[in-house]
Amino acid sequence: MANAIKDFFRKKKLDAKFKMAGSGHLLADNSTPSAATSSPTSSSTSTSNTSQSNRKNMTTQKAAEAAIERIQRQQTTNKSNTLENILQEERQKISEEYKMKERAQSLVKEEEKLEKKYKDFDANQRFSCPTIGLNESLSSDELLSRILDFIQTNFADDLTLMSVLTLINCNSGSDNSEQRIDECIKTLDKVVTNLGNSTVEEREKFSKIRKSKIEKKVLELKGGLEFLISIGFELDSTEEWLIFSDKASDISEQMCYYKDVLNNPQKFPIVLDRQAVRVESNEKTPKDDLSDNFFKLSTDEVVREMQTLTQKRELEETLRTKAMREQKHRRFDAKYSRLRFKFANGLQIEATFAANETLTDVKDWISERSELTDFNLKCVHEVFTELHVHKTLKELNLVPTATLLIVS
Repeated sequence: MANAIKDFFRKKKLDAKFKMAGSGHLLADNSTPSAATSSPTSSSTSTSNTSQSNRKNMTTQKAAEAAIERIQRQQTTNKSNTLENILQEERQKISEEYKMKERAQSLVKEEEKLEKKYKDFDANQRFSCPTIGLNESLSSDELLSRILDFIQTNFADDLTLMSVLTLINCNSGSDNSEQRIDECIKTLDKVVTNLGNSTVEEREKFSKIRKSKIEKKVLELKGGLEFLISIGFELDSTEEWLIFSDKASDISEQMCYYKDVLNNPQKFPIVLDRQAVRVESNEKTPKDDLSDNFFKLSTDEVVREMQTLTQKRELEETLRTKAMREQKHRRFDAKYSRLRFKFANGLQIEATFAANETLTDVKDWISERSELTDFNLKCVHEVFTELHVHKTLKELNLVPTATLLIVS
């Protein structure tokens, strides 16, 4: 009985201890007993915090995804803008290049127009040759034709003299005519000298000349072929060679005569028609191509204008077409100058002078037609004194036109 009572109380104690131990947990559970004994309020609070943390993580993730999407969209937009900017820049460059090409072509046309104006002025000059009775004012071509007729009519009995006079007097209309005439005379003189100094045996190597070899220097000039024929040369059947046909044993004296004629030619002086006109201050010059605007340019402004156009064209050279780039650079070289003289009393006179005439020639012409003896010529930029009198109009930049003041 006593044992039963002891067992009863022992059981009660165990039950009390079991109740005091709190809620039970599995043996595999790592949670602490204190956690197990936490109140329901603490458990619900922890669950709430975990839920809020999860929501924050989701919000952060969405924000990050949105930022990444926004950056990717911006990069795509930037790429599109960059490509569009490049295309726009290229379009602008092409447009500018096209405009510059148009300006370059316009400059070329302006330069050609200005050059043609002064070339026409040169071509319209008039001349006479009083030495042979040609006092009429004629164009260059007409005058040379009249001179040739005079030579052929009056010197037909001496073919050598006729050919030399033709060579000297009838080739002045071409470019570099004086230089070409000198070269022709030197070539013909060498031919005559070789024939005159050679023996009959040595003459063989000098008696045959290939036509093509002297075509440019001799045969292209009037009187060149005629001279060779007059001294004994003739064309062969192929017309490719000139053959010396004189078989005389001694031709030295004859060649001396030819050499003397060739090196002592008579040149007929050609006189430039000044075409002098008097222009009142309120009148226009009667020549359409020489209006008052023609003379408003200063001494060297025409040259400067040509240089300016040329410089502008050179600056845009890289943008010009192939045909334009291949065009040779040209600079107009005036042969004549139209001068306007202004006197103190208001009188104005225009006259034409050759570009190679000196300032002395100009002053002498003025003195012959006025009572002035001691005077100077003044241009816009300077007064010409004794230091300038022997210089040509070209050297003084008084071509192709200038206005000069007569000052005491």
